[in-house]
Amino acid sequence: MMARLAETFLFASEANLMLNNIGTVTDGPLAGTALGQLNAVRSRAGITKTSLITLDSILNEQAKELAFEGRRMYMLKRTGKLYSYIIDHAGYGMAGDASAENSTAGGANNTPAKPLPYKNDARRNMKPWMVNWPIPLAEINLLGPNYPQNLGY
Repeated sequence: MMARLAETFLFASEANLMLNNIGTVTDGPLAGTALGQLNAVRSRAGITKTSLITLDSILNEQAKELAFEGRRMYMLKRTGKLYSYIIDHAGYGMAGDASAENSTAGGANNTPAKPLPYKNDARRNMKPWMVNWPIPLAEINLLGPNYPQNLGY
C-alpha cells in the first residue's frame, strides 16, 4: 500500500472538519484548516476551490482522488455512511425509483436497455448489521465461549 500526499490532506481535512476548524477559501494546505487542505487537493487536480465543506464533500473528493485503490468501503464504514451509500447508490437508478426497481424495459437513470433481474439485489437485501463482517469462529474460540459474535451472524 502506498500513501499519497493527497490522501494525507484529505484525512487531515476530515479531522479538521470534525474539530470545527473550517478556515477560509484562501487558506493554504499548511494552514491546518479543513478548507485549506481540501482545496490543496482540488487545486492540484485543476478544480476550482470551494468555500463550502461537509463530510460528504470530503468523501466525494476522496472517491475521485483515490478511485480504484480499494479504500472507499473502509472510508465509508469508518465515517458511518456505508449503509446509506449502498442503499442510495447500489444497482441501477436512484433509491426508491419505481422504474429502476421494477422496470424490465429500462427508462430510469443508469438503467441499461435490458436490465438484469438481480440489478438491485444489494439495495434490496442490505441490512444495517451487514456493514460489520462476522468474527471468524477460530478467533471467537481463542477469546473464550462468552465472546459475542457480531449482530446478525
